[in-house]
Amino acid sequence: MVDPVVDLETAQKYYLRWGGGLLLYGPPGTGKTLVAQAIAGEIDAQFVELSPSIIRGYLGDPEKKIEELFQNLIKAPRAVVFLDEAEALLATRDNQISTVMQRITPVLLSQFAKLSRYRFKPILVIAATNMPWMIDNAFLRPGRLDKVLYVGLPNQKDRVHLLRLFLRKRNTDCVDSNLYKEEHLRNLANRLEGYSGADIEQIVDEAALEAFNQKKRITRKMIEEIIKVWPRSVDEEQLRKYKEWGKRYSIEKEKEKEMEKGVKVSKVLNTVS
Repeated sequence: MVDPVVDLETAQKYYLRWGGGLLLYGPPGTGKTLVAQAIAGEIDAQFVELSPSIIRGYLGDPEKKIEELFQNLIKAPRAVVFLDEAEALLATRDNQISTVMQRITPVLLSQFAKLSRYRFKPILVIAATNMPWMIDNAFLRPGRLDKVLYVGLPNQKDRVHLLRLFLRKRNTDCVDSNLYKEEHLRNLANRLEGYSGADIEQIVDEAALEAFNQKKRITRKMIEEIIKVWPRSVDEEQLRKYKEWGKRYSIEKEKEKEMEKGVKVSKVLNTVS
């Protein structure tokens, strides 16, 4: 999706679409929003967030706001429209109780289809969700969110990178210098298997608070003690649900491998940080 927008002239020769729709799904705290922001930065595009709050207002207001937003997108040189908590706006119609959402869904489907007709317009629609099974299948058809990508828990290498990133934000006088050593970061990363990026950030924050209260430096032992009592935010049952859903909507067999290892977020984190 990104490469054709980076090289528009060559992409047009191959009659490649300049835009498209992408669904990012996976556990909470794995950086789906960062991925969307990094993509916008990579292609130097306007970043527009479409949040569930758009459905507020008087009768007819939400539909009007959505239509105006998509009309403005078409006028933009290049844009990324991001739908966070996409299950709230793209919910399956069988589960819709609200009359507002019953009106919103057809409008969104219509606007997605309209965007797909602008083949040579660099507009990317990116949706993110922790509950992909709640999204209406109509949004996953060609011309809408036709690419699906699992953003999983960080692997060992990514966890080392995350630790380094979160420690780097602290004043160097506040962190034990030994903690920056690769071997210590790897040992901590091994103990953090199964934790999300958000979990790891919170654990480092808790260690920093402990060090602040003791007026000491953040040490490896402080982080290890917090890991012992800090629960993972994602359990095995949740991961199984993501895997099963991903098998249904995978386009290629390679997607199953992505389900096992998740998306490597090191490059994305470097771009954002």
